[in-house]
Amino acid sequence: MYDKEKTLFVTDLDGTLLRSDATLSDFTLRTVNRLLSRGVKLAFATARSLHTAMKVVGEVDSKIPLILHNGAFIQKKSGEYLYKSVFTPGDISRARAALERFSVEPIVYSIRAGREVYSYVPERLTDEERRFLDSRKGDPRDNPTGRESLWLGEIFYISCIGKEEALRPAFEAAQGFTRIFQPDFYSKDHWLELLPSGSDKASATLRLAELLGCERIVVFGDGANDLSMFRIADESCAVANAVPELKAAATRVIGSNDSDGVAEYLSENLL
Repeated sequence: MYDKEKTLFVTDLDGTLLRSDATLSDFTLRTVNRLLSRGVKLAFATARSLHTAMKVVGEVDSKIPLILHNGAFIQKKSGEYLYKSVFTPGDISRARAALERFSVEPIVYSIRAGREVYSYVPERLTDEERRFLDSRKGDPRDNPTGRESLWLGEIFYISCIGKEEALRPAFEAAQGFTRIFQPDFYSKDHWLELLPSGSDKASATLRLAELLGCERIVVFGDGANDLSMFRIADESCAVANAVPELKAAATRVIGSNDSDGVAEYLSENLL
């Protein structure tokens, strides 16, 4: 059914390939590794960083490429960058103005001296941001800082976590960026995410397909941040637990994340 030499399969992680407890089932792990060993061109596309992605896909074959931070990076598991997108100084000025206008406090992700960090001003965090950071205890990227040094380095991703009504005005004001505004799959807290214009799962997927010499793209997802990827794919599969707008955009609906929907589909069609 599929030409494995010319087809790129891209799947989201949280809510799609991962179960609701944020783990890979044994069946899914075995299936993914079998596919990679047989030369199937498979990639993950996630809002996670390489550090947090490795916590859940560390046992997956090292050949897997990862689209990270919702499309800001494409990296190998070794950390090697295949693609990197960062904000311009003008972008940063406009993003800061939009957030400060509505007193929205960000967590700013950047590369400093060759090392990825996330920076924040501790005393200005929302309760939702504190809970998120508490869940990242021990993360080597953690960088509490002051307001003057918050925006240093090569900035590639900005996240704000809080109440929907508090974040929405800043979301509407932050024009000229790739913007994502949705509740988190696990906590249900609302996230406002900003990336450089043109950086999203769709553009990263197309770039990866070109790098791998693929002519056809098949994608899998569950959330609103997968919509761009669905729009550029030749075939798009929404898991049964996906949000309604993604199901409406999909070419088919498959089994849920908790019933190994993606792995079952890939196994049936490729193994």
